[in-house]
Amino acid sequence: MPSGFLDSLEAAWLSANQRGFAERLADFETPTRGGPFAVLDAELLRQQGQHARALAALETCQEGALSHIWRLRQSIVLGRSLKQLGERKRALEVCLEASLRDPPPREASELWNLIGNIQMYRRDHLAALDAYERSLESIKALKGDTPWVLKRRARLQCNLGITYSELGDYDGGIRAFERALEAAKPLGDHYGIAGIFHNYAVVLNRLEHWQRALTLCEHTQEELAISAQPAGGLSAASANLRADIHQNLKDYPTAERWARQALAQRETLGSPPELAASWCTLAEILHGAGDRAAAMVALERTMQLLEGFDDPDVLLHVQSLRADFLSEAGAHEQAATALAAARAVLAQGATADAAAELEEIASRVHERAGRWPEALAAQRALLECDRKLRRDEALASVTHLNTLRALEESRRAQALLEHKLEELRHVESVARAVAGTAHDLRNILTTINLFLEVATVKGPTPRFNGKLEESLDRATALTDDLLSLATSGARQRLAVPTDLAEALRAFVPIARRIAGPSVTVSLELASTPEVSVASINLHRILLNLVLNACEAMGGEGQVTMESGVTSDGACFIAVRDVGPGVPEGLHDRLFEPMFTTKETGTGLGLGTTQALARGASGELRLDPAHGPGARFIVTLPPIP
Repeated sequence: MPSGFLDSLEAAWLSANQRGFAERLADFETPTRGGPFAVLDAELLRQQGQHARALAALETCQEGALSHIWRLRQSIVLGRSLKQLGERKRALEVCLEASLRDPPPREASELWNLIGNIQMYRRDHLAALDAYERSLESIKALKGDTPWVLKRRARLQCNLGITYSELGDYDGGIRAFERALEAAKPLGDHYGIAGIFHNYAVVLNRLEHWQRALTLCEHTQEELAISAQPAGGLSAASANLRADIHQNLKDYPTAERWARQALAQRETLGSPPELAASWCTLAEILHGAGDRAAAMVALERTMQLLEGFDDPDVLLHVQSLRADFLSEAGAHEQAATALAAARAVLAQGATADAAAELEEIASRVHERAGRWPEALAAQRALLECDRKLRRDEALASVTHLNTLRALEESRRAQALLEHKLEELRHVESVARAVAGTAHDLRNILTTINLFLEVATVKGPTPRFNGKLEESLDRATALTDDLLSLATSGARQRLAVPTDLAEALRAFVPIARRIAGPSVTVSLELASTPEVSVASINLHRILLNLVLNACEAMGGEGQVTMESGVTSDGACFIAVRDVGPGVPEGLHDRLFEPMFTTKETGTGLGLGTTQALARGASGELRLDPAHGPGARFIVTLPPIP
């Protein structure tokens, strides 16, 4: 395919992930919709809720017709559709297999986010937490803070909020939701903000903060109303949540109205598990309102939709409700059959929470039928479930806290490592300067020794005294330069008014000793207003940039230090070299911690220099227009 055509396909995929890209697909006039077109078509169908048709579109992709990146995208669309159709085990297998195929950062982030979502449905919250953390790590490798990156970061914070809450860390969950809202609001991502409000409301409903949860549901609808993106799935989920909240408040008429609204919306979306959830909510509401016949009809409809569904917790909940409804209606034999079916589901594996609900209902069912030994056995099983649930919650909380502590210790260890490596780099620069200074001092001492030999023969003269004093002054200056480089006392850490041109002139002797005899150090100075900067930090900035330039040139060439004023009035210093320059593809990664192109590099020099510049309210950047060689510019604000 021509490169321009491939660029158009790429643009279509990016639009697909921002929703509403049908117009782009219509632009492609092709006799067949195979290859990447099939993936794009499937994503469009998936966004419209037509998940079965999306799977059919993916099946038209012929073996070998997709590149590596499009095979990964095929897996992403396949995983999303399978998840919505309730085939979560298969969806997880597809995504985990794709994650092993060395995906680029963007696709890796989407895969791990999807894996996290599936694990949340499977109630493996620690696995979900790990997946979301991996998704965040993948985002860090992307270039720049693009709108997609910022939106993804906000939505991942929302996912972390849900996960922390499920692990019992409600304070951490609420903080994550607040961070997500703080990140999303400046973007104008109304659909994303609506999703954050909705999930925040889910957690508040669980905490029985029902009025606050209802307020967030209203905010969800407000954001969806002004969003340009299709809101069907999220709008239906919000309506279903409102129904659940009003049911908890015993406001059954309002709860039924919202439940039926959610049903009407989900009927058009083509996701049987979500439609079943709405029918189940309606059944519980009708039962609470006393309309047992209608509740039973709604529950039977729920069971029809869940045929072939692989989530034991959901199936167990529905079978338990059915047993409870039948028992309450006096159909004890049918209730016993429903209980047996529920226990068969339990044998397939379910959480302690779902098992506890079953035993609680089983106790009531047996009591109504007069089966007292069975009722007592169910109550004992319920106590055991409660104990297991508390143990599981405690273990999950401890594991979660240990995970957070490990992450924090890892961050501290990395910060300490970076600090030690920066100290090592500083020591290395001092050692190089000491070597150069020792050579200069030896020359000065040789000169002084010659003068003294002459003086012993001819006696001191004014000319002799002048030369001797000049040599001693040079030695003192060399020693002062070395001390200013090697020490970082409190006085040097204070920001003081500084003339950049004068500072560069004073730094030249140090730069020359660091650079060595094969590197020429020159100046191109223009007067600048004074800036406020600590002298030790300015020295470290210049040291790092000069060392970087010398290493880039292989220890020989020319380094030029500049000062001046930019077109927007900022003061600047710059260091340029005549080395090979920086490859264009690496420009965006230069300042990443631990990133280096040198075999013995630490990857900290430029990152530390940027941090020092920002500490003085400035900025370090690479001049992209300069060449050959590299030119690094530090801009600093002038003192008003």
